[in-house]
Amino acid sequence: MFKIIYNVIIYFALIYSLYYLIMAIFAFFKTKKSKKINKDNYFSIIIAARNEEKVIGKLIDSLKDQNYDKNHYEINIFINNCTDNTFEVASKNKINVYKCDIPVTCKADVLRYAFDKFKKRDDIDAYVVFDADNVVHPDFLAHMNDSLNSGAKVAQSMRETKNLGSNWISTSYAIYFYLQNYFINKSRKNLGLSVPINGTGFMIKKELIDELGFNTKSLTEDIEFSAICALNKTRIDYVKEAITYDEQPTSFNVSWNQRMRWTNGTYECIRLYNFKLIKNFFKTFNLANIDMLFVFLAPVVQITSFLVIFLDIIIKFFSSDFINTIRFYLTTSLIGTICTYVITIIATIFVILYNKHKLKKTWPGILLFTLFVFSWLPINIICLFKRKVSWKQIEHNHILSINEVIKK
Repeated sequence: MFKIIYNVIIYFALIYSLYYLIMAIFAFFKTKKSKKINKDNYFSIIIAARNEEKVIGKLIDSLKDQNYDKNHYEINIFINNCTDNTFEVASKNKINVYKCDIPVTCKADVLRYAFDKFKKRDDIDAYVVFDADNVVHPDFLAHMNDSLNSGAKVAQSMRETKNLGSNWISTSYAIYFYLQNYFINKSRKNLGLSVPINGTGFMIKKELIDELGFNTKSLTEDIEFSAICALNKTRIDYVKEAITYDEQPTSFNVSWNQRMRWTNGTYECIRLYNFKLIKNFFKTFNLANIDMLFVFLAPVVQITSFLVIFLDIIIKFFSSDFINTIRFYLTTSLIGTICTYVITIIATIFVILYNKHKLKKTWPGILLFTLFVFSWLPINIICLFKRKVSWKQIEHNHILSINEVIKK
């Protein structure tokens, strides 16, 4: 019986890996430009802010300096659970500042509040969502406008990093997003497929929100809404020219807590959407359903692959051929680990250079990125048993203007 389970899990893991490998190949193809109309859409920018007095001013400055008609966008700050001077700092900038008068436990609560507040407005064409610690490239809205004019109802920006090279943890985060930008988002863009929303710097057409609402239930509202889009045949565009610079954690404890929340939210999405995605795929044959299913299954595949191999070793410990079995596992594991590590380093160097960054300050992250990924294994296992993970604020301290970030 164990042998059957072992083979099923191993073969599924191979199919899972092969799927991503084949998809990744299309990242090397040239992206075709979409036909679009010439229209300046009106964007309502939404920012949820909690104790962000240090960094929110720089975000506002970068948004005010957009190379886009100033009469065709607005900046809205939604203050929640603040104990500092975020409200006062934001209010000095002559933008729209609101205090949420509802209980807020996560970012999704703020977004629902904002969408409900603006529901009756007919002048808004699309919403753009940022985190308060971001700064935004001057051409961001212009490129999102092009995406909207080409027919996209939802679009994800390229997620860059404000503090690349601060230490190995922030660099590992940057590498993680670079790999996702290139091998997942770019490849699917080239294939005409949907990409997952990733936390910040995304656009949603207002009519879609009015139609579907924003009824997310998990702590990871971004990938959950991506699943809702897949179920409703709504393609999510990737706009690599629209760049959002995000501050990444530099503390392993902060990183651990953040990834615990991500994994917990993913498990919630498995429970809520996996069967719906499978059913919808066989009904519509829309590959976005399988893509989202595989996104949700990532922690499960990592855990089960590790456990079946570990249990196989334990079982064979009691066999008469234990010495040869251990020798085989040690040999194959060593070769596999070395090959994987080398391939990972090559891939990380490639994406760093592709994003026009120097390798000098990124070597700690390049060499330890495999450790960063592997550290997800205990997180994934713990979250199987620890179902309740609360949202914890991440303190942001990198106070950089968009010009300072671009010049780095």
